[in-house]
Amino acid sequence: MSEERSDFEELLKADTTRMSVEFMAYGAVIGVIVGVAAVLIFQDMLAVMS
Repeated sequence: MSEERSDFEELLKADTTRMSVEFMAYGAVIGVIVGVAAVLIFQDMLAVMS
């Protein structure tokens, strides 16, 4: 039983690291998209104001 538990914990740990890496990758992609959108909106606002 204790052996099974440690195996399960190892699997869980590996899965968690993979998830956090995927989450960071998604976060970076979303951040880039949001940044580009914000820049475009900002440029439009400046163009309208000038």
